[in-house]
Amino acid sequence: MLGPDCRIKHERDEMDSLLSNTYRSILITAQTHQLQTIAIPCISTGIFKFPNDRASMVVLHTIRAWLSEQKQDETVPKVILCMFGQIDLQSYLNHWREYFPNISSGHPSNI
Repeated sequence: MLGPDCRIKHERDEMDSLLSNTYRSILITAQTHQLQTIAIPCISTGIFKFPNDRASMVVLHTIRAWLSEQKQDETVPKVILCMFGQIDLQSYLNHWREYFPNISSGHPSNI
């Protein structure tokens, strides 16, 4: 999946929506194909220059919203978010509890 290119001038809300739609599409595809696990890289934060911190918030919000839309008896894939580097990792660590406050573990790797 190709995410938004922030080197091209777009409104912030439009870029957020494009990134969110990219991740949502991946989640829907994984569920449609009944995948048990899916690994997703940090989309658009590299060469496309999407701000890392904002991307982590958009992605976590998107995943949380998608999960909340699923029916109780639906099987959802385990989602692994792959970080390119320390900046991405720190961005996710800074925000994951905002979107997943009920996780009892101290680290998002156990979500």
